[in-house]
Amino acid sequence: MQCDEIWSFCYAKNKNVKGAKAAPDGAGDLWTWTALDADSKLMISWTVGNRDADSAFELMEDLRDRVKTRMQLTTDGWRSYIDAVGQTFGPYIDYAQLVKIYGPSHGKGDERRYSPAECVGAKKVPMEGAPDLKHVRPLPFSN
Repeated sequence: MQCDEIWSFCYAKNKNVKGAKAAPDGAGDLWTWTALDADSKLMISWTVGNRDADSAFELMEDLRDRVKTRMQLTTDGWRSYIDAVGQTFGPYIDYAQLVKIYGPSHGKGDERRYSPAECVGAKKVPMEGAPDLKHVRPLPFSN
């Protein structure tokens, strides 16, 4: 199982909502949290919310309720996953993080704002149980 979160926004980005004309309630940044079967690419669980601990717990609790066998789980290094996985699954999971390593941002001045830092590598970090590190790999749409 591979989990990740995808950023998007409703109506306007958070930084622009205050100055937007007639911004509806709920306007701003949204994160779609996903749990995909690594082999079939079947979406096992998903939720939409903020990029916070509450959304991480919501995803993990739903995933736990849908998968009844022990699984291997990979997430990125986002801190909210650690507590959510630990408190939801306890020792009954094989869990690892794939922590990305970024190089310096490219460009000068305003160019830097639009040029994300390049991912120059990643390290596999066992977190719980006995994850098989050869199966710790990024999602196909991860950057």
